[in-house]
Amino acid sequence: MKGKRILRIFTDAAMFALFLLLMEQHLLPEALHEWLGLSLFVLVLAHNALNYRWYAVLARGRYNALRAVRTADAFSYRGSNAAESGEAVDEWLSELGYMN
Repeated sequence: MKGKRILRIFTDAAMFALFLLLMEQHLLPEALHEWLGLSLFVLVLAHNALNYRWYAVLARGRYNALRAVRTADAFSYRGSNAAESGEAVDEWLSELGYMN
């Protein structure tokens, strides 16, 4: 396998493992949970950078039903993650006294 492909696989596996760890929030100390969440965020950014071509080909070709459903699913997943992350940041800032 090529180096970039190995890096993609490692990034995806690490994201999956961190996601599972973060789902068990009650088993982790709060500081560790926050650092693991930050690590997951960095891995998501790396994942998007490694797979930038996916965004480049969105406008190309024809959209059959399966392609449309997969694209909508991918964007809905990204949207739900962004909303959840924003909610967590709001809660964290409120605890620090930066928001009312």
